[in-house]
Amino acid sequence: AGNSDFEGEHKTSVLEYIPTGEDLLIEFTTLPKYASMHSVEEFWEFALSDLLSEKKLTIASDSTLYTIEKDGYFSQAKAYTFTAPNTERVIKAKLIVENAALYGIYANVQSADYHSEFVDRAFASFRPSDDTIIGLPITMSKADLFFEALDSHDSTQVYQASKSVRDVWFGADDSERIKEYLSNYVEDGFTRRTRLALIHKLSTMDNVNANIPYLEDLYYEKLDSSSYQFEILETLLEFDTKEAVESFNKLILDEPPFTTNEYTYSSLFHEFNDSL
Repeated sequence: AGNSDFEGEHKTSVLEYIPTGEDLLIEFTTLPKYASMHSVEEFWEFALSDLLSEKKLTIASDSTLYTIEKDGYFSQAKAYTFTAPNTERVIKAKLIVENAALYGIYANVQSADYHSEFVDRAFASFRPSDDTIIGLPITMSKADLFFEALDSHDSTQVYQASKSVRDVWFGADDSERIKEYLSNYVEDGFTRRTRLALIHKLSTMDNVNANIPYLEDLYYEKLDSSSYQFEILETLLEFDTKEAVESFNKLILDEPPFTTNEYTYSSLFHEFNDSL
C-alpha cells in the first residue's frame, strides 16, 4: 500500500463478455483511513452523490439485499436501478459496503426487465473477497485512532493523521482532548494548518458553548497570528449560538485581526450576517 492510501482510493475496471458484446463496470472505493459517517443512510447519500448530482441519474428502484453487523464489522448490499436523461436505457447496480470499502458492479442495459446469463451470473456472484476486510466500520468514529497515531510519534502516522483532521468525526467527549493537543502537542508534521483545522472541529460538537472560554483565551494568546484569530472567529460563528455571537463581537471589537486582505474580512462578516 502506498503512503497516499490513507486518503482513500478509487479504481475501476471493465469486465467484457466477447460472445455477446456485453460489458460491466466494476468499481472499488475506499474511504479515507480516518473518515466515518454518522449513519448508514448518510453513507449511501455520499456514495451515490456523484451518480445523482454529477451524472444526473435518478433512482428508479432500490432494495437492501442484506445487512451484517457485528463487533468491528459492518456490511450491507444494495441493488439499484437508475434512469438517465434522454435515453430509455437504464443502469442496474449492485453496491456493497464492507467496513471502509465500497464495491460496485454496473450494467448499462436496455430496460429494467433486461436479463442475460452473463449479467445475472456476474451480479449474483459479485461480493468482496472473504479474506480481505479493509478498515473499520463506516459508522465507527476514528477519533481514538487519530489520537493514537499522534501519540505514536511515528513520522508517517503523525503526517497521515495531521492531513486527515477534516475527515475525523469527533464527539463531544473529544473536545478536551483536542484542547490538550492544541496546547501541548509538538511534533514535526503537526503543522499550523492541522491546529487550525482542529480548532474548527470544535464547531462540530454538541456542547459548543462549553468551548467559548477556551477559544477566547486562545484568541488573546495568539494576537500575533491573524490566521489563528480569523479561525477562532469563524469557528465561533459556526457555533451558531447567541453566546458565540456575543463572544465574536467582544473579540473583534477588542482586538481586531490585522490583515491586508480585504476579502478575509468580507468573508468573515458575510458569515456573521448569516449567523444573525
